Amino acid sequence: MNTLSKEEIRAQLLEKNKGIGVYVYDTIDSTNDEAKRQWKESKKAPCLFVSDEQTGGRGRRGRSFYSPKGTGIYMSLLLQPTIGIEDAVHITTATAVIVARHIRAFTGADVGIKWVNDLYLSDKKVCGILTEAVMEPDMTGPPAVVVGIGINLSTEVFPEELAEIAGGLGVKEGTLSQNSLIARITNDLLAFAENMQDCSYMEDYRKMSIVLGREIRYNEGNVLIRARALDIDSEGGLMVELENGSVKVLKTGEITVRLAE
Repeated sequence: MNTLSKEEIRAQLLEKNKGIGVYVYDTIDSTNDEAKRQWKESKKAPCLFVSDEQTGGRGRRGRSFYSPKGTGIYMSLLLQPTIGIEDAVHITTATAVIVARHIRAFTGADVGIKWVNDLYLSDKKVCGILTEAVMEPDMTGPPAVVVGIGINLSTEVFPEELAEIAGGLGVKEGTLSQNSLIARITNDLLAFAENMQDCSYMEDYRKMSIVLGREIRYNEGNVLIRARALDIDSEGGLMVELENGSVKVLKTGEITVRLAE
C-alpha cells in the first residue's frame, strides 16, 4: 500500500472527472459525516472524501465500522442524482458489484456479496457499504446521496466483538496502490451515477452472491425466520422460500440476513 495522495487520486480519474472535489485526511470521525457536513454548507457535488483513519466510522443500522490507521480504505462519494431518491437505492447494489470487481482485479481475492451490501472473503466481512440520503430540513430541493465504502485491506487485529465476523484481504505492504483503487472505484461510481436506472450490473450481483441457493435466517419484527434464498429481483430484493413453501421478497433495509449455521 502507499500513502494517500489527493494529487495521485486526481491524476488517475478520467478526464471528465478531474474537476470533482477531492478531500484527503489523516484522520476524521467519519467520511460519510464529513460529506454530509460539506453538502449542507456548499451544496457542491460530486465530491470524494478519503481518510487514513476513522474514529467514528459507521455501518448500517447505527453499527460502528472499525477503521484503524493505515490498514484500509475509508472513502465516501457525495453525489447528486438526477433521478428520484426511490431509484437511487440501486446505487447500493451497484456499488457492491463495482467494489467487488476492483478488489478482485487488484488483489485476486475471490470476494463475494452478502445481500445487501457487504463483501465477504472466507466467511469474514472484508468490506462494508453505507448509502445515505441527505435532505434539506424542510424536505425541499433535490437530495444528495453519500456512498460510504470501508475496505479492510491489511487489517488483521479486530476488537473482540468483531473478531469472529470481520477479516482482512491480506494485502501486503507495497503490493497495492490505494490511490489507484480509490480512483478506479470513483470513476465507475460516477459513470453509474449518470444512469442509475441501468441495471445491467445485476447479472454480476447474482453471480457474486454468497447467499443464493443457501439456507438463511433473518429477523423481522424481532422474530427469527428461516428461509432459503432463491433469487435477487431487478430491484435488488432477495426472493426467499419460507418453511411453509411460500415465496417472499425481502427489501433493502427491511431485515438483516445471516447465513444459517
